[in-house]
Amino acid sequence: MKGCLTHESRFRSACQDFLLIDFQAAAGKKVEDRLWNAHTKVNSRFRQYLAHFREGEGKKKVVERRKAEKLYLEFIKSSQRFYREYIQRLASTFKDIPEIMEIAQGMKLDTLSADPPQTVDDALKKQLIDSCYSALVQLGDLSRYRETELQTNRRNWGPAVGYYNKAATLNPTDGRSYHQLAVVALADEDHLRAVYYLYRAICVENPAPQAKKNLDLECKKLRSKSNQGKPISNAALVVEGCRDLHDRFLIFHASCLGGDPDDQKDQQIEILRLLEDQIRDRSEVSILGKLVLVNLAAGKSATQNVKGTRSFEIFQSFNVKTFFLLLRILLDELQELAKSTTNKHDATKDLPQVPPVMRRMLPHLRLYSGWLLTTIELLLASESLVVSLRQVWPLYVNVLNALMQTFPPKAGLEIQYLLDEDVDTRGFSAFSPFVQKTRLCDRTGATKQMHNDAAFGPRNPEQEMLYRLKCLVTDGMLLARKQGGFKSLPLPLTFAHMRFIYLEETDGVTRLEDQVAHPVESASAPSVESVRTYIGRTSQHDIPAVQATCQQPATFEAENSMASRMENMVDNLMRSEARRHANNSGAVMYDLPPPTASAPSVPQGLTHRSISQSQPLPLTARDLVQRIQQPSSASQPNALDQAVNVAVLPSILNTPFAPRPGETPESSPRPSTAHRFPEPASTPGPARLSSSAQFQAHLMHMQDQVQMRTSPLESFEPTMSSHYSTPTNMNTWVRANDLGQPQLSPWRSSFGSAVPVQHHAISTRPPDSSPFGAIGESRPKSSRAPNSDQAG
Repeated sequence: MKGCLTHESRFRSACQDFLLIDFQAAAGKKVEDRLWNAHTKVNSRFRQYLAHFREGEGKKKVVERRKAEKLYLEFIKSSQRFYREYIQRLASTFKDIPEIMEIAQGMKLDTLSADPPQTVDDALKKQLIDSCYSALVQLGDLSRYRETELQTNRRNWGPAVGYYNKAATLNPTDGRSYHQLAVVALADEDHLRAVYYLYRAICVENPAPQAKKNLDLECKKLRSKSNQGKPISNAALVVEGCRDLHDRFLIFHASCLGGDPDDQKDQQIEILRLLEDQIRDRSEVSILGKLVLVNLAAGKSATQNVKGTRSFEIFQSFNVKTFFLLLRILLDELQELAKSTTNKHDATKDLPQVPPVMRRMLPHLRLYSGWLLTTIELLLASESLVVSLRQVWPLYVNVLNALMQTFPPKAGLEIQYLLDEDVDTRGFSAFSPFVQKTRLCDRTGATKQMHNDAAFGPRNPEQEMLYRLKCLVTDGMLLARKQGGFKSLPLPLTFAHMRFIYLEETDGVTRLEDQVAHPVESASAPSVESVRTYIGRTSQHDIPAVQATCQQPATFEAENSMASRMENMVDNLMRSEARRHANNSGAVMYDLPPPTASAPSVPQGLTHRSISQSQPLPLTARDLVQRIQQPSSASQPNALDQAVNVAVLPSILNTPFAPRPGETPESSPRPSTAHRFPEPASTPGPARLSSSAQFQAHLMHMQDQVQMRTSPLESFEPTMSSHYSTPTNMNTWVRANDLGQPQLSPWRSSFGSAVPVQHHAISTRPPDSSPFGAIGESRPKSSRAPNSDQAG
């Protein structure tokens, strides 16, 4: 093995000299790949040799094992020294490559050289940066080999992770460093971090070749653990209180990649509930950044998979719901902040401080704002997201207006360096080039640099948060004004009168001028319960009404709006007339009595009546409006018209208090308060209310009254909707005009008829008078002289 290390050292020196003398010629011969392949072959030989000391009799060879480990450690260290020296030679040999120079200075390498540095063009510069990137990844691999093969009490992945992170910083468009970070996470059984880095290795310009295959393998293992009931996450690596969220989130993504999960809607609900608890209650939510980027990367990765149409729909729906949740939390915080600063005199002079909950979620909400700009065309074209988006847009507008009022964006507020979330998403292909440019470049188009105290001074967290708020408003302004690539999209947003306005797509109750005139404080967003209803369980008819900031043109669905207003006016008229005439004995009552629980019994004399007449149908304001709008050329009234004008009269013919001969209502004088229709001259006797002609005339009269928005005129002919249509008033009239009628029994008949009842005298012989008077017999008439046996 020692001889192998000697040949390896000579081969390194030869390859390094070739690369530095003529880099392009060496690149054509693939010198770097051959050099690294030699290192991997030596490492494989060492791994096989060391494996003998971990099994069987080899465990007893302690001394030989230590010598082998020492030799292997020498190989690792010499290889690391070579690659560190190679990076130092690149930085000192070639000038005008600040990226490599920054890496060398970060590794504290001496970049001074006696030879003058060589000039490079753009093509060679890119090749040199890729070579430095490969050297950093290989340094990370060597550090990982050391921790994997050498037995220690606790593995230290710090050096390997550090080299991989430097490589990702140098070239964020290459996925190899992210893939190697996922390998380290898998060695620690940190599945969330592994899935996160595997997705990052896929969603770049140059994905890692093994990343997609390893992601499928990892999801398959997660599904197997879930089916066996084994824990998913290592409790030692998960922040306290986040394990349930870890496991459910991983199982959801693993099941979505494995097919169409049956319970994916319930999983989304539970994940969002746990996520909301973490944001509101936890002071540190480091997991949120990984969850957001995994969601965005999963949606992007699903678009590249031919068989991932269903997975793409699920991931897009989950992203919309997560975006909705973050907006809802932000609006809650803004409303609380507005309440706390309402009574302060200096609220208009100084901006309020950003609350802690907003600080925790603003970086991730800004990521979702970039996702919205990137996928807006796909979202608008998706039929499965129509209902969800109709709930997101009003809330989005409310948040933007609340931000503009609470934190007015300042024109001069600008951060000259990259924010943390921008550093993490450099080269992230889930964002469009337009979004990446707005995040990574300043107003002049120059690329922003990472923060360092020497160039930018100490950080100002408050200014960073205000800048994030300004970016949210700026993104909304791009959509509302349809600038750039959003011109041809049917976006339901606009910006007018210094406010964002939502152009509602359905018939609403708030008009355009009303929404512009009302301040943002009057707007209210959907409640927390509506969030849960919205997640997977709402239909298109369950969408809440649009709030004050939501908007539609005044001419949209004009006919339906007019019909709705007519119905409301009729309802108000009906209710007001009912209340005004409730205490008036001669008023017309429109409210039908409630139906009884038991079926009414029909007297023998009324069996020829139709059932439709005895059971009137309810009439609503919509029916009245439709009747008004229909032509009035109908010759016969329908059953619904009869139900309005014919009230229910309870029959007293089948009770013990039926009138005797000569005591019918026809023979009694009518009260002076009664109203009558003028009787035709050719119609003698009482009014025939059952006449078809009178019914038709009365219905036409009622239609004219409703159309003129006035209360019905009081008639002068008794109708079934008059004061005497109610059982109580009818009995009262009978008692008041018939002195011989006994008191009403408390057990009145429950039968009610929808037709007028004509009372006729029943030809029966009155019973002989008792010499002492029968119970219930009327007093003798004054015209008869009292008998000798009766009291005068």
